[in-house]
Amino acid sequence: MSVQPKIVTANGGEHWTVLGEQVQALLRSEHTGGRLAVGIVTTPPGGGPPVHVHEREDELFHVLEGELEAFSSGTWTRVPAGGTVFLPRGIPHTFRNASARPCRFLVVLTPGGFERYFADLSALDAKGLVTPAVAAQCANEYGVEFLAG
Repeated sequence: MSVQPKIVTANGGEHWTVLGEQVQALLRSEHTGGRLAVGIVTTPPGGGPPVHVHEREDELFHVLEGELEAFSSGTWTRVPAGGTVFLPRGIPHTFRNASARPCRFLVVLTPGGFERYFADLSALDAKGLVTPAVAAQCANEYGVEFLAG
């Protein structure tokens, strides 16, 4: 498969709602020959996933607006706008928005593929079919394990 240039406008790409978060998929793995996926996530106050481990991909977050708290290696770290977080595969981690306003951050997944989780879960969420167990089962299908606690 030949990879072609791709330009996405500010409000372009696909838009998904997943467990209260807004995800704008800028580049899906289909656009990059599987090399990576890029999106913008808007997390409401108090939002964020449970602690989890990616088997297949590394993640990079770059905070655009607001303030994110990232958890890895047993430590929470506050990351204000302009800050960047790298989370390699195989490491238990999570993030949360502990502020009183929405937080927007760029996310890069490498290799790509996990963005399909957001598309799948968004479709289920639109039908009111998402529970924590369903979200965990869907994540497992993409090589991500939600950890207890």
